[in-house]
Amino acid sequence: MVAYNNDYGIHKYLQKEYLAFGMDGDIGYIFHLPNNSIYRVDLGDLDIASIKYIAPSFDDFLGKAIYLNFDKPQNIVDNSSTI
Repeated sequence: MVAYNNDYGIHKYLQKEYLAFGMDGDIGYIFHLPNNSIYRVDLGDLDIASIKYIAPSFDDFLGKAIYLNFDKPQNIVDNSSTI
């Protein structure tokens, strides 16, 4: 996990309060450590403004992953104002 975050420069390009935990192709999934919420980010565009809110917790993220397809725009909430 540490190597993954270092290889993609998660802390360099986003902030130290984010931790990447997985990927699906060129999409990375990241924890926002202060509140444990989950976001997704295009690993080719690690701009803090480009991350998209997915879920308030890892448990909720797993529930959504089972029932939803995150590739559909309607299943992603733009909650960038809470970052």
